[in-house]
Amino acid sequence: MCAKLVCGVGINDSETNINERTTLGYVNGKQKQKTIWSCPFYIVWADMLKRCYSQKYLAKYPTYNGCQVCDDWIYFTKFRSWMQSQDWQGKELDKDIICMGNKVYGPDLCVFVDKIVNYAVLTNGSKRGEFPLGVSSTKSGKYRAECNYLGEYRYLGVFSTTQAAHKAWKTAKIESLSALLEIQSDTRIIQGIQFRINLLQQAIDTNEEITRL
Repeated sequence: MCAKLVCGVGINDSETNINERTTLGYVNGKQKQKTIWSCPFYIVWADMLKRCYSQKYLAKYPTYNGCQVCDDWIYFTKFRSWMQSQDWQGKELDKDIICMGNKVYGPDLCVFVDKIVNYAVLTNGSKRGEFPLGVSSTKSGKYRAECNYLGEYRYLGVFSTTQAAHKAWKTAKIESLSALLEIQSDTRIIQGIQFRINLLQQAIDTNEEITRL
């Protein structure tokens, strides 16, 4: 009998266990168990598949619509082999820090990053509403600006126009990403961050709106 596909597409072709369970006892004649270990490679792999192919997940996080996993990574063992060669512990799998807008999970454009890197480039553009990134309205009719700076939100002030508030956000975002560069060692991540800094500076120079990072 064929094994059940993960999220309808993933194939767990490994012969090793993906978790270990221990028996705690019996409740109403039924054995009660607890998971004491789960394979970290499988957890990341299954979560990647969920972000691309789970309709329930996509309904909640529509920014992942259109994302897919490369042919090799449909197989768990191939993804695991790649992950084992990476600096992954304590980090998160990222698909678009190297190439902004990338929607394909694969070995060429994926890298493990610290959470702080994800926080720095996460813009939630689809949820920002009617205002530019970093901007929200106030009861006084003016516009508040704030920016994520190394994992913490910083208040930037209140401005008369959305353009002025957004410019303050762009300026602060450059400062945040520049500080982030100082603590990176992977050249792929450094190049991805620098690309975004350049994009922000260009937007300031031309008075354009940034809709994503």
